Amino acid sequence: MKVIISEDIVRKEKINSGSYSHVWPSIKKDTIIKSPRNDLRDIKNIYSNSEINIFQFMQKHPDIFAIIKKINNKYIVQEKINIDKFRLDLNDLVDDYNKFIYEKNLSDLFFNLKTIITHGINLVEQEIDIVYSLISENNKILLKKLVLLCENLHDAIQNDSYRINTHLDFKPSNMGYDKDGNVKIVDFDAPNNQKI
Repeated sequence: MKVIISEDIVRKEKINSGSYSHVWPSIKKDTIIKSPRNDLRDIKNIYSNSEINIFQFMQKHPDIFAIIKKINNKYIVQEKINIDKFRLDLNDLVDDYNKFIYEKNLSDLFFNLKTIITHGINLVEQEIDIVYSLISENNKILLKKLVLLCENLHDAIQNDSYRINTHLDFKPSNMGYDKDGNVKIVDFDAPNNQKI
């Protein structure tokens, strides 16, 4: 069964649900459709201004985020990225690092990456350099991409005077590769309040 949302057609089966959106497959293979999660909102089927602001910030920075092709208060059309391949590569990077320093995991890596986003690289540069010196050449490429992505997001937040609403929702399941192999983020912030 297919459902029509304006001129964009989606299949009825959703792919996933995030903090404040459901994700649907589009008939256009290179895009996904996001729609508001109704269980979180007082006004059904409508994105709040806070959510729209998040999407507009993301749209302004296509070098950091999966390209947002359309924004309105009922749905978002966004570039589809490969989350599964990214997750496999990320796990390989962490496994590679664990060969040398035990008890380091994905949470440790993402803590350092979040620190870059919120405070810049200076606080974690030494640890990132240690990781970089220990891992394989393939994983060095991914780590460089991740660090650069986080530095660019830090700069975008600073330059736009963007304020993180409630928490930085920066995690592996919100990231993936675009069609050119660039690491992109599909979602990173949560709206101001639980009930929208």
